[in-house]
Amino acid sequence: MSAGLNAVRVLERRIGRFYLVACIAVFLIAACMFLSLQYARAISETQAACDNIAQIALNEMLSEGTGAVLSFMGGEALADGSVRIVRDDGVVLVSAGRRLPRDVTMELQGASAAGVPLLVEASYRRPALISSGDAVSFIVAALVVTSFVLLTRAPLVRLATGPVTEALTRQRDFVAAASHELKSPLSVVALDLEAIASSPGQGDKVAKLAEEGMAECRRTAALVEDLLALASGDAAGWSLNRKCVDSSVVFVEAFEGVESKATSLGIAIEPHLPQDGRELIIEADQARAVQALRAVLENAFDFAPKETSVGFSLSERSGQAVFAVSDRGPGIPDDYKERVFERFYQVDPSRTSRLHHGLGLSIAMEIIEAHGGTLCARDNPGGGTVFELAIPLAR
Repeated sequence: MSAGLNAVRVLERRIGRFYLVACIAVFLIAACMFLSLQYARAISETQAACDNIAQIALNEMLSEGTGAVLSFMGGEALADGSVRIVRDDGVVLVSAGRRLPRDVTMELQGASAAGVPLLVEASYRRPALISSGDAVSFIVAALVVTSFVLLTRAPLVRLATGPVTEALTRQRDFVAAASHELKSPLSVVALDLEAIASSPGQGDKVAKLAEEGMAECRRTAALVEDLLALASGDAAGWSLNRKCVDSSVVFVEAFEGVESKATSLGIAIEPHLPQDGRELIIEADQARAVQALRAVLENAFDFAPKETSVGFSLSERSGQAVFAVSDRGPGIPDDYKERVFERFYQVDPSRTSRLHHGLGLSIAMEIIEAHGGTLCARDNPGGGTVFELAIPLAR
């Protein structure tokens, strides 16, 4: 899985770079918008200042004459402004201050007391694109954003790639467990064949070894079949041939499929169907639904003490057909009630028989979820565990 983990590292670096670029882009866009608004506000204020200069200059000209206008424009506050008053015949009456090509200008029409038309031209320095205050704010904001990005980059990248890393880890554990499960029966078969080869003429011993080898071959075949089923489900999802079927038909078929195995293990099955006899129709793949039920029942056989019974019931609850399988085994701690559905996971491997390899509940869970249902484990009030498989009723 080193290639997969290396791919995750490459993905983390790419996400980190993308996150960095995205943060920088968002910051620059926000900064440009802020500076644009600030500049537009400054232009508006400058235009208002020009209008005031023109209005005051005209009023001073009409009331006090040119001297008052020159005195008004001589103030320190108007050092960046200019005013020019012209008669309609082109004679310049007042010209104060210096106008630059980029200044903001304003024109105001008026008339003297004698009715002579006057034109007042006022100007003021255009504001800088970025003021010193805005520049300081920009630098401070850049430092804050940089600190935020550097502090959050690694945690967010790990959060984004966490599910991928977890999936690769589970895949690695799955391959390791599958390799172990395949290696064990093959080792037994190899030892049996060596023993058979070294025991000529010992018919009973050879027959026993051959039977043991065949049992291991059957176990290996079942394991491979389960692995293929899971691989198929992972690759393209579970292919379901859904039809409307009575839940009791699925119940009976699953019961009959495991009854002989339960008897051989010294375990009795206690079946319970709805007493009112009404049909609980579900839209399901009958073969797959039976497969899921058998997997849960066989898991119960594995943990139920000999000479005890396993409960198997069917009921209706909240618009679902609920199949319940209960045993009187050691139970499952609360911390492991969800993990038991992971592939190859076993709460206590020492209690599991060689007939099971930890895939049955995983397959059952995936089949039930493909039907839109749920599979969960809870404590049995009398001791042991109850597994409930719920499939929605057909509409």
